[in-house]
Amino acid sequence: MLTVRMMMRMMMMRRMRMAGMPAMPLPVMWKYVILWMSLWSLALLGTRGELFGSTPEEQPNKGTLSGDVQNWATLIQNYILELANLGIGRDVTQRLFDSANYTFEAKDGDTLLSNVQTSLGDFLMRKRVAAERIAMMAVKLHDEYLINKRMNRTAKFSRLRDMPMTYYRDSDIPHTVRPKMFSTHFKQDVNQDYSTVKIPDQVPRDDESILDAVQYTVELDGVFRQNRKSDQMIRWQYFGTNIGLIRLYPGREWDTNFAGFYNDYDPRIRPW
Repeated sequence: MLTVRMMMRMMMMRRMRMAGMPAMPLPVMWKYVILWMSLWSLALLGTRGELFGSTPEEQPNKGTLSGDVQNWATLIQNYILELANLGIGRDVTQRLFDSANYTFEAKDGDTLLSNVQTSLGDFLMRKRVAAERIAMMAVKLHDEYLINKRMNRTAKFSRLRDMPMTYYRDSDIPHTVRPKMFSTHFKQDVNQDYSTVKIPDQVPRDDESILDAVQYTVELDGVFRQNRKSDQMIRWQYFGTNIGLIRLYPGREWDTNFAGFYNDYDPRIRPW
């Protein structure tokens, strides 16, 4: 016997073929089926709601606007609940919980607290060491770069676009971030061989201070990789300058807004 759902699906596919529409994937098609069934149900309910309101208590609302709307809402609610149940497998999940073999085990609160304190303390200590290593190297690189610049021993660039990618990889310029590979640790595509920079929108990209910061901070890549090697649990590593430039490791393409433009970011102005 054909169910109402199967009939609606067949009717929908037939109408699509008659209209010359291409076949759609099943999840997409179901959205249109549900919408079509909702409108179809509303039309039926508009004819005095003869499919509902059969009990004596519901007879006063039969054929009224409030009764029709209430019946329509109930129908949609039932369809949503049914789809949710099919999607998450509520009954199956509940049966698994009910049939599981549970055991009771006594735990000492002081021991648990001590273990957590030790683990968390070690975790935070490794992050502190990594941050201090970045800060010390950044100060050293900055001072050495200024000395070399006064002695004309630094590379000369007038624009960021003139810099090779050994210096300049920009999170707002996708092709400079490649090659990228998905990392389960970072939950996105990243380049673990290099860092990238992010420059705030309001900062002139070809300003001399930006050019200098890009050049001396690129040497932080060695520290980033060393921190990663020393602590496999470490995730994002950053260094932000007082002019707004931020260098992050591993390199990644920046997040975009709903319109597809890259979100702005300035490490000097953060809500935290």
